[in-house]
This record gives sequence, structure tokens and C-alpha cells, in this order.
Amino acid sequence: MVGTNYFLPGGPKNLTCANTGTPPPNPPVENPPPTDPVVVTPPPAQTVTTTNPPGTNYGGNLDGVRCDNIWGWVFHKDYPNAPITVEFLANNVVVGTVTAAHFRQDLKNAKKGNGEHGFNFLPPNSLLNGQNQSIKVRVVGTNYFLPGGPKNMTCTNSARLSAETVDESLAVMVYPNPSAGRLHIRLFVPEKQVATLRMTDLSGRLVWQQAVTGDGNYREEVVDVPEAVVQAVVVSAQVGNRKAVKKVLLNR
Repeated sequence: MVGTNYFLPGGPKNLTCANTGTPPPNPPVENPPPTDPVVVTPPPAQTVTTTNPPGTNYGGNLDGVRCDNIWGWVFHKDYPNAPITVEFLANNVVVGTVTAAHFRQDLKNAKKGNGEHGFNFLPPNSLLNGQNQSIKVRVVGTNYFLPGGPKNMTCTNSARLSAETVDESLAVMVYPNPSAGRLHIRLFVPEKQVATLRMTDLSGRLVWQQAVTGDGNYREEVVDVPEAVVQAVVVSAQVGNRKAVKKVLLNR
């Protein structure tokens, strides 16, 4: 690629030719090149690294898609404890990657290795455009697509906000929803500010609370809902006078 040290895979290739006369004219093209030369600056090279184990003996499932979450699981049958990196395609365009390493008790019970093979992916804002998105999940570096896909979703920014928070300036995500009892709370806390996380049952009784000091990055807390709590919980995150609230259904 011009201006870089990047060479296309598949090369070099060898060619031996003999001059047998006048070369044929160039074939017609629908869009002839412009008269004036155009200088194109290539984008910076991007490298996708993956530690996926060799072979294609995978199993998994795309469980569901929503405007605030795409979730499922994947593992390698020959390397049952290895985390697998997957990529997400919307209308056949890759829009993100994650490593499936979240613990799920149902996977552990089903003898899917150590059970740490679940994934959750927050759809990027580019998909919140009111258009249908056909979602597929593929193991990076392979042609293996997870069963259960493709699944369709149509989202707008308002759908994301109504699903997640009551304050759009406080970025909080709670998943999976519904949950079997273990919740992941992902939030951004500004540096040196304190976020108060709370979980209550439907009667308003406090069942869990934790203070988190921010470092200017996203962070994730993993919380187990007490066995005595049934039906649903309400999770809130508060930073100063900003508060986000999410109701999570329990399915266990």
C-alpha cells in the first residue's frame, strides 16, 4: 500500500511472459479514470489480533439482539476453557469485536468448559439510525458464524436512551437482561469522582450497594443478585446529581 510497509497477503506471485505482438487494447470500463491525477492518502493500518485456538470445532449461539445489547456465547470444543474473540456484522459490515469471557452458570452446568464463554456487546451509535440491521456474529479469523443468527433489529437513539438510562450524560449499561442472577454493570466514571451503585428489590429494599471511584475510563462491576430476590431488581448509578436507573428481570 502506497506510503506504508503493508504488503497485500497472497504475494509475491511470479509471472513469465513473451512478447507475441501488439498487446490488445484496454477493455472498456464503466467509470474511466479522471483526467487529473488524484492523490489518495491511505488510512492508518489496522491490525486485528486474536488468540483464538486453531481448528474450527466451535459451538455457541447468538442468543438475542436489542438496541442496548447483543448477547450470546461461543467456545471451542477442543479447547473448552479458551476465551474466543468474535466480531459483529450488521448488514454484512463488521462493526465491532469482543472476547467472549463472561461467566454464565448455565454454560458451566452444560459442561461448556469453565463457563466463561458469554459475551455482551453494546451496538455502536452508527446502528441507531432507524434502519433494519441484520446482525450476525463470527469467530474472528474463521468463516464460523454463530447459530441463532442472523437476527434483525431496528433502533434509534431514543430507543437506546429509553432502554438504558434516565440521564443521557451518565453512560451506564446493565446486562444481561433478563438475567439468571449475575449482573454486569458497565459505566463511565469521571476521574476522581465517586459513583454510588445500588440494587433494590421491587419493594424498594436495598440488597446491594457499592461506591466506585472513577479513573476517567469505563469500568465493569460483576454482581450476584441474592437468591432471596425474585422477579426483578432495580439497579441505579449516581454521580453527583446525575442518576441512571435500569430495571432487570430475573429468570432463574
